[in-house]
Amino acid sequence: AQFGNYWDMGWVLTGDDERDLLALTREAFGGGASSWLTVHATQRAWRGDSAGARAAADSAWPLRAAEVAAVPGDAQRQALLGLMLAHAGRSAEAVKAVQAAMTLVNANPQARASLISSYTVYTAARAALAAGDRALAFALLRDARQRHYLANPAWVRLDPSWRSVLQDPGFEQALRGDAGLGTDPTRGGGA
Repeated sequence: AQFGNYWDMGWVLTGDDERDLLALTREAFGGGASSWLTVHATQRAWRGDSAGARAAADSAWPLRAAEVAAVPGDAQRQALLGLMLAHAGRSAEAVKAVQAAMTLVNANPQARASLISSYTVYTAARAALAAGDRALAFALLRDARQRHYLANPAWVRLDPSWRSVLQDPGFEQALRGDAGLGTDPTRGGGA
């Protein structure tokens, strides 16, 4: 549960470990259905099970939306909502959630270098990519790297969230933190 839920590390699990993760009940996630479903949706997306990811995300995003409504100033919850909306195939809504998350992150300059802030930006980048907005995803990935998120370039290349763009020059530019990608992370870019 810890590997799947914190820092989104479920992708390192294989075989029996992954089966054990997916067999856990929501009680293993503190009774939180949104976390449990988010882990299921994300794990399935990483493994190429788009139908399973969408089914879990369809159940997760309304729960995430309720959390955002209860705590509207929580950027991390907003980014996770964006990720679930993207996996549910609700791309436009996902991008709006990502933009809202970034507005919240950028409204707090004191938190700019915090681990939670950089994790939120990285999650928003993954959500933007899953929603089909490569330009926004790359801008946010660059931002996460500039905030010194703990995922170094080698980690990011292994993270299956980025599998579809490994050969894209924009991806490599974002990993290096190159400027000039032309997208403001608080506004949507083109896919």
